[in-house]
Amino acid sequence: MSPSGAQGGGGAEGTLRAVTTSAPATAPPDAPAPSRTLVRLALAAIVVNVAIVVTGGIVRVTGSGLGCPDWPSCDGTRVVPQAGAEQGWHAAVEFGNRLMTFVVLAVVVWLYVELRRSLPSSRAQRWAGWLIVGVLGQGVLGGITVRLELHPLTVAAHFLASMALLVIAAMVHHLVTRPAAPRADDRLRVIAGALLAAAALVLVVGTLVTASGPHAGDPGTPRLGLDIRTVARVHTTLVWTSVLLTVVGLVAARRAGMASLAHAFGVLLAVELVQGAIGYAQYLLGIPPALVALHLLGACLFWLAALRVGLLALWPVPAVADAGP
Repeated sequence: MSPSGAQGGGGAEGTLRAVTTSAPATAPPDAPAPSRTLVRLALAAIVVNVAIVVTGGIVRVTGSGLGCPDWPSCDGTRVVPQAGAEQGWHAAVEFGNRLMTFVVLAVVVWLYVELRRSLPSSRAQRWAGWLIVGVLGQGVLGGITVRLELHPLTVAAHFLASMALLVIAAMVHHLVTRPAAPRADDRLRVIAGALLAAAALVLVVGTLVTASGPHAGDPGTPRLGLDIRTVARVHTTLVWTSVLLTVVGLVAARRAGMASLAHAFGVLLAVELVQGAIGYAQYLLGIPPALVALHLLGACLFWLAALRVGLLALWPVPAVADAGP
């Protein structure tokens, strides 16, 4: 079992580029430009970590969470599901998601090797090392989730662990691309910090909504037992709080003349509005599986866009790659 989580192709990748790149923010002329391979690998690490959330979501909404009821084997004897097995196509869906873990691991290891070659002893390399550790740990957490028969809290932890991996991947991308942006003033830093906190709470409460609703991953999986309407209202309140903070930040960044940060706030606002529309559509249409998967993609993009704002405002990087802690 891998993280809950729609669509591949150029559109999704283009959106990922938007939420991880602020147009006016480019490295200053005296900064050594990172290799194209390194930049692409840093972006790929983000893409694959989003992709496995989406494929995990497909596992959940198709009821395939226990398609392979054992871990690390599929059925207790075989790693690969047997054709014609009792779980049928559900085993193929779950096993395909498990294979995605190796794709993620391959990309982050390649990123680490490239960083070790081109930026040895840099902060980016160290963060990439933690990314490898996190992916391995996430695989183990997925196994625990299966062994506990998709307990709602372990499923929630599995998703939130993926969001933590996106934090690390976004940091590596930030350190590799080294966007040039003036240091944010105290007011903007407070707004960005509050926005990150609100965004994190949106994700946490969102997992409680999921744990209390349908699409548990398997028809026999119990739900958390919270009142879904109450939890959904708290979730919606937090979403609107993040939208309000985004608008305030966008206005403040424009008035301060911080074009790259204003651009990041603008991208986040666009993602929030689209994600909100998907969320309300889910509610009105009775939570159809396709919209659930799309909403998980939107959650990843929302988190990445919020991280972009936070990184630009709170963690400016030097013009040249450094080996600092």
